[in-house]
Amino acid sequence: MKKAIQLLSFSLFVSFTFPCFQMCSNATLIKRKQQETPTLASASPPKTAPIKPATLGVEKALEEQAAEVTFSTYELALKSFELDTVADLKERESYPLLCFTGVLLCTVLLCYYAARERFLGVFRVSLVTISLLVTAVGLWVYDNTLEEFQQLKWGFYVVLVTLLVLAIFSNLAWREKRKEAREKTSLGK
Repeated sequence: MKKAIQLLSFSLFVSFTFPCFQMCSNATLIKRKQQETPTLASASPPKTAPIKPATLGVEKALEEQAAEVTFSTYELALKSFELDTVADLKERESYPLLCFTGVLLCTVLLCYYAARERFLGVFRVSLVTISLLVTAVGLWVYDNTLEEFQQLKWGFYVVLVTLLVLAIFSNLAWREKRKEAREKTSLGK
């Protein structure tokens, strides 16, 4: 169990590279694409021209746009360092980014506690990290940045599940360690 906790805590740094959040929904990207394309004078196609389905080029362009606005956890955490003035901190859009910076810093502390086999510390820091992730999502929902839950990419769920498993394993290891300590003190008496 000790090695699993250490492996999970250090694997978070790898999972931070996975796509985590898409800043705007696919519906918003489609609206933007429709606004950018010029409309023809006649809205209805001529009767002789067949109606063509959506081309692959349009779908590929939407995928490229979605990739441009999709960020990993590292990118979200480092975006908070781009804040220049105190006025930038007063904007609500910067608060989730600060939460991700806190997640990154808590993960460093989490790895330290895991390497030192301080399982109560791992448990507490993993709970704080989970709460920071949930707070960031809550702030995005409140700010209407998160329009669809499809904007949360699979990397976010990998990080969240890893933290949940880490919290459960560290709590079990802490209880086991505490039980062993009680047995040693009762045998010593």
